Amino acid sequence: MSSRRAWLGLALALAAGAGGCGYSTGVRLPEQVRTVGVEVFGNDSKQRDLEVELHRELADAVARLVHAPLVAPEQADLIVRGRIVDYERRNGIRSPQNQLLETGVRITIEAQLVQRFGQSLVDEGPEPERSDEPRSRWEDRNSMPRTAQNERVVRPLRASQEFGYLVDEAYAEAVARERTLRNLAERVVLDLFTALPPLGPP
Repeated sequence: MSSRRAWLGLALALAAGAGGCGYSTGVRLPEQVRTVGVEVFGNDSKQRDLEVELHRELADAVARLVHAPLVAPEQADLIVRGRIVDYERRNGIRSPQNQLLETGVRITIEAQLVQRFGQSLVDEGPEPERSDEPRSRWEDRNSMPRTAQNERVVRPLRASQEFGYLVDEAYAEAVARERTLRNLAERVVLDLFTALPPLGPP
């Protein structure tokens, strides 16, 4: 566990360094947003440690695409939070002898952009209603942290991405997974942060 935390800390530090020198040309945020953080997503898939790989790609995408410094989530004004829903190996192309020749991976996530006001205090009581919309399915999953009393969900989304590969290539699935996560992370960051509504007080 300690090595995993150290790895995550290194990934965040590297992404923060990239953001410190490159965020001047990214998506611009409302004036009251000074910092952005990325939480490690919950993982409901059967692919072990996929959340670690996704966190690295999300942190890198935020550092490159968003006009705000990347900091630890507990210090951020806006937080990217979510869970990995599924990791699928899709049916592919087979030979006349029914040998699998080409397949692919598909990753589905659910995410939300959360605005934080002041010090974070986890809400232990009933969750206040934020809108007239019914609670979405992922809000009841253990892998999605509950919104704190001083937090507000600005934008939720669900996204999937896939990438194909030839099964006879060395490390083909690992390469496809990396490309899928990178494309998915960029898509999520742009969808969450672009054209945000006014962010007022809670």
